[in-house]
Amino acid sequence: MKTLRSTLLTLMVGALVVLTAPAQSQKKEADENAVPRYDLAKEVKVKGEVLEAKDYQCPVSGGMGAHLVLQTAEGPLEVHLSLTSFLTDYQISFAKGDKLEIVGNKITFHGMPAMLVRKILKNQVEYAFRDPKGNPLWAPRPVAKSPKR
Repeated sequence: MKTLRSTLLTLMVGALVVLTAPAQSQKKEADENAVPRYDLAKEVKVKGEVLEAKDYQCPVSGGMGAHLVLQTAEGPLEVHLSLTSFLTDYQISFAKGDKLEIVGNKITFHGMPAMLVRKILKNQVEYAFRDPKGNPLWAPRPVAKSPKR
């Protein structure tokens, strides 16, 4: 009787472990692929040289996004700028070899080191990509409704 009870208990514990392991794995994967939010409290300053400028569909920018690969003292860093249209509208460009100072959040996105940018200093010119509260400047703003008369 004791043997049957301990065998059943062992089987139930084993089944519980087997059933919860995939859920934990899926949660971890979902967390790594979630679109990160900007956090002013975690701002850092990073200096580096542009290795590559590239555009691709990106959930961080919400469409066709502009990105840089920046060589830093710690290694290459994927830098998420904004929608490509934002750079085009304001005639902002970056090229291989540009030396930049970036203020933003270091994050891990899709398992790789990355950065969300608030502002960039290039050749003594500052480019803003987020407002002082960390909100994207390229995102559509709600239009204030005028009072009805």
